[in-house]
Amino acid sequence: MQGRERLVRVAAPAVIFLFTFAVFFPTLAADFVDLDDFALLIENDKWRGLGWENVKWMFTTTLLGHFQPLTWVSYGLTYELLELVERGSGMRPAAYHFGNVLLHAVNAVLVYLVGMKLIGWHGSRHAGETRLGGASLGEAVPLHRVRLAAGVGALVWAAHPLRVESVAWVTERRDVLSAMFLLLALLMYLKMAGVKGDSESVGSGKTDHTSHSEPVAIATRRTWVRLYAWSIGLLVLSLLSKPWGMSFFVVALVLDWYPLRRLPVNPLKWVTPAYRRVVLEKAPYIVLGGVFMVSAGMSANSAAMAMRTLDDWPMASRVAQAAYGLVFYVQKSAAPTDLAVLYELRHGLNPLGPEYLVRYAAIGVFVVLALALRKRVPGLIAAGVIYAALVAPVLGFFQSGDQFVADRYSYLATIGWALLFGAGVTAAVWWAERTKLVHAGVIAGGVGALVLTSGVLTMNQSMVWQNSLSLWEHAVKVGHGTPYVRVNYGLNLERRAIVEAEGLSAAEQRELLEAAVEQFRIAAELRPDDGKALFCMGNTLRRMGRLSEAAEAFGAAAKVMPQSYQALVNRGMLLIRDLGRPEEGLECLRAAVRDVETPRTGAAARRPLSGRPYLALGAVLRERGDVAGAREAFEKARMFEDSREAAEGDLRGLMGR
Repeated sequence: MQGRERLVRVAAPAVIFLFTFAVFFPTLAADFVDLDDFALLIENDKWRGLGWENVKWMFTTTLLGHFQPLTWVSYGLTYELLELVERGSGMRPAAYHFGNVLLHAVNAVLVYLVGMKLIGWHGSRHAGETRLGGASLGEAVPLHRVRLAAGVGALVWAAHPLRVESVAWVTERRDVLSAMFLLLALLMYLKMAGVKGDSESVGSGKTDHTSHSEPVAIATRRTWVRLYAWSIGLLVLSLLSKPWGMSFFVVALVLDWYPLRRLPVNPLKWVTPAYRRVVLEKAPYIVLGGVFMVSAGMSANSAAMAMRTLDDWPMASRVAQAAYGLVFYVQKSAAPTDLAVLYELRHGLNPLGPEYLVRYAAIGVFVVLALALRKRVPGLIAAGVIYAALVAPVLGFFQSGDQFVADRYSYLATIGWALLFGAGVTAAVWWAERTKLVHAGVIAGGVGALVLTSGVLTMNQSMVWQNSLSLWEHAVKVGHGTPYVRVNYGLNLERRAIVEAEGLSAAEQRELLEAAVEQFRIAAELRPDDGKALFCMGNTLRRMGRLSEAAEAFGAAAKVMPQSYQALVNRGMLLIRDLGRPEEGLECLRAAVRDVETPRTGAAARRPLSGRPYLALGAVLRERGDVAGAREAFEKARMFEDSREAAEGDLRGLMGR
């Protein structure tokens, strides 16, 4: 029996690991995608290696509004290993996807181990028995049922389509890496809480000499301290990978209430001497959470237009967004259909609209139901509070970016629901065996079919992330063709026609370009006050030789773009070089310069400006013989990072004339 038990103990996590890895295997053939992968990894080479300059950059940068030094280290390690195997292979996408999948498969096993601890916490483990979910069934339950509960929970969580964004997107290495450290920190915490004598003696200096000898008590205290230190250290590593474990102290407090039973139901009793130490031991977690919360806010604010102001996104809209998100991740966990790369922020949102009122009501119903069942199913309250605590930082109260909700935000937060589901499955099997109303095999078969179906859906969703074009095309197909999505879809259609044109006929290229223009047109109609679609349309029309239409598109874009100088420069050069209207074009360039020089306030002041208008104006003035005007323009272009090098070259050219 012991040999069989050891085999099961090894086989269960191995099966979970292999099944999870197999489900995400298609991502190994995926490419980098143009949703941050390009800006973070391809166009940026500062992370490529583990030299001193690389590491210093990793621990000081907040590129795109994120402080994630250990995630950068993991990228650098992957790069170094690839370069060691074959020079010049450091940017092979498969290796970075392999790292994500490997970490996620490890996380699946860690969720299983956490589930074993939580679901089988109370009761004796003697004779291979324990009590399920805090003895909620009222009798001893065989250990294999606890394994069933934890295994089902781990698989339902790991092989779910909502996990795809965090795993298949190389940029989200931070999700899977930080989750691994956070789950390890939680395991250390649970082991610490299980040390004998923890609730009274350990940490207080008191020992029970009637039940333990002094050496045993000292060893117990050392074990507790060691596990406590490990949990703190692992939490730091998690926060250095991505700071979404800042609410770990809330998770610990909730688990201390249930299922650990280290704290009573009434929070007012937590400050009494009997429980004060259990609360105070959360102090390091609270401090770390606060420090990294401030750090995350500062990092987000360091990126242009990353953090939305209350003027941009009012508090009423944030509350509606939070309610929508709380329901969204549970809803999509139950029915993972029409998942997309981006659910765009909803401009003109009405917080009292029907779809939000329904969600307010759903949250209220859950709260009432959880309170009503608090004695029979305390896990419902525990899972609900932990879910809310883990997802709270990304619900929109501190809105950053263009997403209203995002699949990746469910990665950590839904673990509790999955384990609760696993416990429910085991309870259902126990009920079936006791009542004989349903054969337990029917329930087991249904759950097996559910896991396999979820795995197939996950594999299909992984295929969506094969490349940028398939990613944005899928979003349009499933009904999320918002302006931002359509612009990116159009840009990738154009890239396919021009940059990746191998094997395409001239007719096929033109068809792709026409399709791109159509996507830009739809985006412009959906949001007339945003000129990005018109600007992109102008570039594509110019590439197609439809010059007059391109000039018209640039002109329309300049009227609504926050940075109108971009469209004005393109229109000006088009008028001068291609349409034979130099004076009109020169006026566009001067207008572009005036736009750059116009003082900006509020959110607009955070957008990076460019010296390109000065470069373009200087080049035209030089051709017209106005050397002094050209020199003045180039001197001003030297003041901008994106045009400094080119401007210095142009100035050297003027000196040689």
